[in-house]
Parts: sequence; C-alpha cells; structure tokens
Amino acid sequence: MTTIKKEKRDLIITQALSEIGFARRFKQGKVGNWKINEDLYYGRKVKGEEARANVDLGQMSSFAHTILSKIDNPLTIKFSKRKESQLKRVEMLNALVARDSQEDNWDIKDITGKKQAVIYGRAIYSYFADSEYGNCPHLENIDVYDFWIA
Repeated sequence: MTTIKKEKRDLIITQALSEIGFARRFKQGKVGNWKINEDLYYGRKVKGEEARANVDLGQMSSFAHTILSKIDNPLTIKFSKRKESQLKRVEMLNALVARDSQEDNWDIKDITGKKQAVIYGRAIYSYFADSEYGNCPHLENIDVYDFWIA
C-alpha cells in the first residue's frame, strides 16, 4: 500500500476545495437567471423595483414550445477515434448507441432536454448501459440544479 505524503495530500485537498468553491460561485451566478426564466415560464409574476417584462407568460410557455418546434436536430451521441487502432471499437460503440436510441425511446428524453435547454440555456444527460437482464440502455436528463457547473 502506498501512502501520499502530507504535503502532496494537502495540495490535493486545497486544489479540490478551490475547484468546488469555483463551481459553487459560478453556479450561483447562473441560478439567478434560471429563477427569472422559471418565473416567466411558469407564469409567476413578481413585482420588483427593477424593470422587468411583466408579460403574462402562459405566453412564455408558448414561446418556449415554439422554439422547441424549431429545434429539429435529433439527439446525437457519436464516438470518434483518436488513433487508427481505435477504429473497430469506435464503430462498435456507435452501432450500440444507434441501437440503444431505438430501444430506450430517446425521442421524448431528447424533447425534455431541449425544453431544459430553452429555459436554462443548457441540457445535461447521463448515458450508460447495463447487462444485468440483457443489454439495457439508460439515457437520463440531469436537472441543471443537480450539476456542479452547467
């Protein structure tokens, strides 16, 4: 068993805490805008001192759905090779992803992610497969609030 020297361990801890602090500060800057967009989308009117569009945003949800209807690119996950020796593996992975997309109903998950992208400016997915009961693909949309830096 190898042990890490105290100086190196302290350096790693300091770097990790610094990165976590940066991620939290970055996310806090974004959350304010997300809350404003959520208020608009869900029709919550908040009167404040600063100027802000006070549109009845049942219209905002229509606006978001109109934008969604214009985003017609399908969800695409593609693996690419960095070295020539990876060609066969990459081709197999891309074929597996194509099959998984058909079996796991990615269309509705794609729409959910795109709706999130319209409101929050980003969509975050998790994709994996397990083979406990045969090949079972899993594509899940991750809530932006549950992600460190989005």
